[in-house]
Amino acid sequence: MSILTGRKMAIDKVTKLYEFGLQHISDAEGTVDSSTQGGTDRACGNSDWRGYYVAYGYLPLLFPNDTFDFKGAIDDDSDNGTICAYATARCTKIEINFPVGLPGGYIWHRAEFGNDDEDGLQFSGSTITDATTGERECAHGLYLTLGSTAQANVEWMKLVISQNAEPTVDSTSGSVYRREKGDIDWALSWQRKFGAFSDLPTLHAVYAIKVYCGTSSYWGLNYGRITQSPIFQHNRQRDRRPLVGVCVAEMCAWNGTDFGSITPPGGGAAKWPEAEEE
Repeated sequence: MSILTGRKMAIDKVTKLYEFGLQHISDAEGTVDSSTQGGTDRACGNSDWRGYYVAYGYLPLLFPNDTFDFKGAIDDDSDNGTICAYATARCTKIEINFPVGLPGGYIWHRAEFGNDDEDGLQFSGSTITDATTGERECAHGLYLTLGSTAQANVEWMKLVISQNAEPTVDSTSGSVYRREKGDIDWALSWQRKFGAFSDLPTLHAVYAIKVYCGTSSYWGLNYGRITQSPIFQHNRQRDRRPLVGVCVAEMCAWNGTDFGSITPPGGGAAKWPEAEEE
């Protein structure tokens, strides 16, 4: 049996993957009583697994609350075929990063997910085909708008979208934690240079926000409330760069007149609210 190196890792249907992790755990707690002779026993426990991947691109395969057939391989083993982990999983969080002013500047995202399968995580020798195709998208020149106003001199942007449901276990789940749908939330942070405090968004103001992924493609975030504007620090003796500030907007489902939405780049159907919840 050869040593796994990770050179051929892949997740079914995920393109441009470059990092992948799994955590397989038990909640067994130690107990001490008159029968354990001064030692600690662990007789009972439920199991759970969680995973994540990191890949290039601004449009993850998954969105929080999605269930999917997870199938991931760390490497190719010459004795056993591809070492594959598989289960039904539910996405709990995505994070999309736009390193506008950083070297390289490739847009990348991280997706987190966990068990939603009564059999939990399983392993086999199944083969997975690496789905990687296409170009890497660059963040150079990208920006966001608050209403009709563009934020200038943006150095980086990060959008985090998550759901808040806690995993649970019961008599029908086979002693395995499972995940249900949760409420959606998001937070958008960005760092920018500024010439005056009047350049920065107004604290508590509510905006329709667009995070641009290209010339006309964007994540539509209706609506976001400014919860930080800005946080910054500057050392006059040490710092040789212009003053920068980090601003934050967070999800505001209602702007006082209308309910909002989350729409993905490319003009697809809204990711939130779901059709049956509108």
